[in-house]
Amino acid sequence: MNSLKIRQMVRCLEDKLSIDFKSGKEPTGWYCLDGKKVLRVTVTNVHGGDTLSVGVAGKLKNSLKLSREEFLMLYECPMSGRDYEQKIRGMGYVGK
Repeated sequence: MNSLKIRQMVRCLEDKLSIDFKSGKEPTGWYCLDGKKVLRVTVTNVHGGDTLSVGVAGKLKNSLKLSREEFLMLYECPMSGRDYEQKIRGMGYVGK
């Protein structure tokens, strides 16, 4: 997980999961389900580098409630936004 590009990851989260990151020190956004904010997603410490550190990738993976394999699938494209939505719904995160 140490060769993941920051820009590609942020674009992936914006495009697939419709997360609208707020600009600032650390890009932060919300994954919304049924119009409700469900999971807060922050890409920490993106200053000065073009790849995610192992620690930052791990924190991002945890905030998205994904396993290592699922996180890589989301990044590398086999996992769609719909697949992610089904996973989150299956975990009981249903917007009200």
